[in-house]
Amino acid sequence: MKKNSLKRVFSALALTAVAASSATMCAFAEGTSDELNGLTQAEADASELKPKITISSEVITVDEAKANPTRTVTMSVTGAELKYASTGFHVYYSKRLELAKNRIGDMAVKPGAALEFISPGEPKEDPTAEEQDMKGFFVASAGASSKGTDGVMWEFQFIIPDDVQEGEVFPIDIYYKSTENAKDLFTNKPNNLEGQTMQAYVFTRGINNGRTSSFDPAAIVDIDGNVIEKAVDNCPAIANVDPGTDGVIAIVGGGTTSTSTSTTTSTTTTSTSTSTSTSTSTSTSTSTSTSTSTGDTSSTTSTTTSSGSTTTTTTTTKGGTTTTTTKAAGGTTTAAAGGSPTTGVAGVGVAVAGLAVALGTAFVLRKKED
Repeated sequence: MKKNSLKRVFSALALTAVAASSATMCAFAEGTSDELNGLTQAEADASELKPKITISSEVITVDEAKANPTRTVTMSVTGAELKYASTGFHVYYSKRLELAKNRIGDMAVKPGAALEFISPGEPKEDPTAEEQDMKGFFVASAGASSKGTDGVMWEFQFIIPDDVQEGEVFPIDIYYKSTENAKDLFTNKPNNLEGQTMQAYVFTRGINNGRTSSFDPAAIVDIDGNVIEKAVDNCPAIANVDPGTDGVIAIVGGGTTSTSTSTTTSTTTTSTSTSTSTSTSTSTSTSTSTSTSTGDTSSTTSTTTSSGSTTTTTTTTKGGTTTTTTKAAGGTTTAAAGGSPTTGVAGVGVAVAGLAVALGTAFVLRKKED
């Protein structure tokens, strides 16, 4: 089939510079076995007859579309003058369009001058187009001889929706289909090798299938067969249609599509702070006390060692008079009862604990530095 999964893959390709890319694609791409009808692509490409089937396009303003919503589209053939008789084509179109009705209520699809000398069949609706998210119909012809000519084969009318928007595009597509019992055709009356190779060429090169031949926005033609100039400039969305599309009804506008990429670089700074504090405090205090008494004289000696500093305090009581003598590192302080301490060495202050300790209770003196 024409629009198989491969077609959807190719539809993701950008359509910029389509003319060049299409030519390159055709150089190596091949049609399916159904499209080739048992031939090879090389045999199809070697056909003396190389017909081209086209769908007309138009680019109109939204005002024109609303004023004249019924639009005429044609299917035309070139390169097959008096060379074909049996034809069969599926035409698929945008679900946003409506196929108009003729004056007797049938589909507004009628044969053109190219089928004047052969017999066109009655157009039929194709509900299976829904599988491609489109609408569709089938047209065919036959003849007692190969008298099909170049020109317009079929003419059909579509109705543009009331809510049409600027920049909107409605695709129209010739869609190849085949089953076990039937297949689309474009061959001569005897269906000989000439007719078979012509048919293989038509469905692989003569229509757009997105693989061997692709939609070219710069080469779409109007109803008279003339290339529509600046079509993409007037409607940028034309460049984004499926590569298998054969024609479009496009509405002017829509602006220009652009892609902007913004890159933000974030720098993270890591700061490591290490603080080490070591505090060691060792305090050792040893205290001894010795008391003596002789007659009216009593004496108590207390020795205190604290943090490597030794203080000796001697308290003597004689005849009711008490004298306290303190010996510490750096100086000696003597205080009579009721008196105030004096500093033995300048710059060193000694705090005296003047507590009376009875019988073996030590005085504890603590050195206090300025």
